[in-house]
Amino acid sequence: MLTDAACLFVYLILFAFVHRHSLASIIRGQVLTGDGTPLIGVNVSFRDYPEYGYTVTRQDGMFDLLANGGASLTLSLKRDPFPTLHRTVWLPWKVFHVMDTVMMKRENNNIPSCHLIGLVRPSPLILASPLSTFYRSSPKDSPIIPETQVLHEEVAIPGSDLNLVYLSSRTSGYKPILKVLMTQERLPFGLMKVHLKVAVMGRLFQKSLPAFPDLSYTFVWDKTDAYNQKVYGLSEAIVSVGYEYESCLDVILWEKRTAILQGYELDASNMGGWMLDKHHVLDIQNGILYKGSGENQFISLQPPVISTVMGNGRRRSISCPSCNGQALGNKLLAPLALAWGIDGSLYVGDFNYIRRVYPSGNVTSVMELSNNPAHRYYLATDPVTGQLYVSDTYSRRIYRPKVLTGIKELQSNAEVVAGTGEHCLPFDETHCGDGAKATEALLTGPKGIAVDKNGLIYFVDGTTIRRVDQHGIISTLLGSNDLTSARPLTCDISMEINQVAVRVPVMPPSSLFCPQVRSHRANLTAPPCGTLLANL
Repeated sequence: MLTDAACLFVYLILFAFVHRHSLASIIRGQVLTGDGTPLIGVNVSFRDYPEYGYTVTRQDGMFDLLANGGASLTLSLKRDPFPTLHRTVWLPWKVFHVMDTVMMKRENNNIPSCHLIGLVRPSPLILASPLSTFYRSSPKDSPIIPETQVLHEEVAIPGSDLNLVYLSSRTSGYKPILKVLMTQERLPFGLMKVHLKVAVMGRLFQKSLPAFPDLSYTFVWDKTDAYNQKVYGLSEAIVSVGYEYESCLDVILWEKRTAILQGYELDASNMGGWMLDKHHVLDIQNGILYKGSGENQFISLQPPVISTVMGNGRRRSISCPSCNGQALGNKLLAPLALAWGIDGSLYVGDFNYIRRVYPSGNVTSVMELSNNPAHRYYLATDPVTGQLYVSDTYSRRIYRPKVLTGIKELQSNAEVVAGTGEHCLPFDETHCGDGAKATEALLTGPKGIAVDKNGLIYFVDGTTIRRVDQHGIISTLLGSNDLTSARPLTCDISMEINQVAVRVPVMPPSSLFCPQVRSHRANLTAPPCGTLLANL
């Protein structure tokens, strides 16, 4: 039982986190009533992990929960007389995650009373203070560093080859700033109000402003977290800009951006703000080298270093008699696909075997597939449950392992999620099974696959993207099996969704990215229309 200064009781089963401390993150949020009043006493728990414990909201409606990151987690929020709410969040490893504000009402109605398609939202621009990488080799020429507006002084120590260095960016009064440009010179028709949220290290700053042309706001961070502790190293700020229109007062359209802000810097010399130019300090945890000369080297921002996780350069046999054991040095035959598990496991599609590399470095096989030479398949995991899915082009099916641990018979561990194995032909009168059970549907040739936080399975099937819902019903989300209908996206803002040819989906929350076949474009779609996101 953990108790803070405000007598908040947080019940946690600590052993669930002890052996996974490198994954631990904190979820922070606020619960309000329909009129914006903070709601105290809301029970907040993990729907699928009751052993993780619960907490209750404080007088300001805020709550904090400790959890293992690397997965999507669904929170349950309960308080009489309000209906129970569920909110799913994607939680990375070792972060402060600030949720969107939760509104609890006696009657939940999430259907907007207006049409959103015609509303045009501006594209906000975020400008953050540059990182203090630069320094002057000759401060006497100009004591001000133009890139960061930092004062740099250097004084020689007589009788030695040392210098005393002063850098204003390493003082407690130096604050990083974030300038948010929220509107352009011309306002969209009907734009009434602009809302701004900035979340950094668990702290949430909110502001609402009337809409004006060239509207901007400068946010200054004091380099502390939600518990008023000093923050060292680099932190990610998540900026949300919401647009409210006169014709749609009950809906705010949000645009999100991210920026990197620099916290406090380590002082190796501790001489009243002055440093010895040859006295350096390495912040191992945050990956930053602070030099006494004033220069900073951000090791954490350097290109990642590649290392071997599995394999020794030799090929295993097709039967794989020694597939289990230590991953490092364990032979591979032909790696075809990769996927991450929510516990940090790595799933490797190694030709006819799906193999699991645990965080401990051990590897086991979880599933055996056909050993056809032309075999090609794709992997994805459910971000909430950790369930593994296999999109198998050769057999025209989507599979999932029945169990992921303690497998005795690999060949019988596969369960069909979608597809009968028969080929879906163009102009099929039954639309290849759309609207019915996915296990009875016909597939063309499943390829890329993704699973969202709600358990919806998306996969590419020929020139279409199809979806399997939580009840096992399949439907076509994007594209068409009509040979004459698919064409590349135009340069317009949008086009009919059944006219788009797609290949591989990747799932952020409520969105679908689809790189096109033989095209250098990335497309973002959300029903019922397809939108061009960027030319690459």
